Amino acid sequence: MAAADPKQPGGAQCKVKVMERPQMSEINPGVWDGLTVADAKREYPEEWDRFVKDPYSFRAPRAESYHDLSSTFFISVFFCHFHTSICR
Repeated sequence: MAAADPKQPGGAQCKVKVMERPQMSEINPGVWDGLTVADAKREYPEEWDRFVKDPYSFRAPRAESYHDLSSTFFISVFFCHFHTSICR
């Protein structure tokens, strides 16, 4: 993030506090991690059908749904706003 890096143009003047939020790094795909779409369809056909019907709420085994991610995002944004910091 350029604003937090003093070596980047303007970075030294911004004086912002950057907070790393590990839970915002990526969605947890659970058992689908590392699978191609074709693999997921073949190995988890029932789960794949449920995902296609409702991708927002569907949660693969040992994974998080987009709904879970949006809840985490909301909490992180609220936390950042409350602490008047910039998160990444």
